[in-house]
Amino acid sequence: KGRVFNVLKPSETLFAIDGAYDSCVFVKEPSTTRVHVLYDAEEAAAAEEVEADVAFELPGDEKSSERVWGSVIDAMNRGAWDEAQAGKRRVEETERKERRRRKDAGEGPWRPRFFEDVDGDWVLRRLGAEPRGAPPSPDQ
Repeated sequence: KGRVFNVLKPSETLFAIDGAYDSCVFVKEPSTTRVHVLYDAEEAAAAEEVEADVAFELPGDEKSSERVWGSVIDAMNRGAWDEAQAGKRRVEETERKERRRRKDAGEGPWRPRFFEDVDGDWVLRRLGAEPRGAPPSPDQ
């Protein structure tokens, strides 16, 4: 569940998003009752070729979800369930060790690098002086 908003007017919701990655994700226009399918997992699974487009994949970023969980997902896709379970245990133990390390070092809890919680909404953190997001349309 989430929303798309104008970065210059964060309180203005342009679209509401709801659904699940393993079924359907829907987009609703708040000003109307129109609902659109943004993503359909069944349709995506039937596609012959899928092009990966990973947001925020940074070179050398060992904590990106794709790198951390990639071997587990690969094992699941191959039906190698014992391998997937062992990989999941490794990821979870690594996370536990990191939490213990942070606690022992007196560091605060982990926080996302690119998003922050603003009044219950996850908002893309501004990394520079300019707001992040799509450029204004030509008619604005």
